[in-house]
Amino acid sequence: MPVVTGKGYIEGIITKSDIFRCFVSFTGVSNKGQIFAFNLQDRPGVIKVLTDIIRNSGGRLCSIMTSYDDIEDGYRKVFFHTFDIDPTRFNPVVEKLHEAGDLYYVADLSRGIRKSMNE
Repeated sequence: MPVVTGKGYIEGIITKSDIFRCFVSFTGVSNKGQIFAFNLQDRPGVIKVLTDIIRNSGGRLCSIMTSYDDIEDGYRKVFFHTFDIDPTRFNPVVEKLHEAGDLYYVADLSRGIRKSMNE
């Protein structure tokens, strides 16, 4: 995609790679940490409940992304990328998050752990 000045002169170009690098940067996926993926009812306060669980475990939020694609009405997909959840607290955090929402995928990128909760 060309980048043009206000006068119509080509100043540069944005490539697919540039967009992909931005996406990776925004999500924080290139950094280690933990990922939690949910299907959640789209209602006020539901994300706060989950972020409180993460915060109370000593975790920090890197990013929260949501999507309404390919999901039933009244729900949305939510992806949390976190840091600093101690490995000894990871499984208890997963259990609490699973009780609080429809958790369908977790990963601890720092330790190479990936798990579907639907297995």
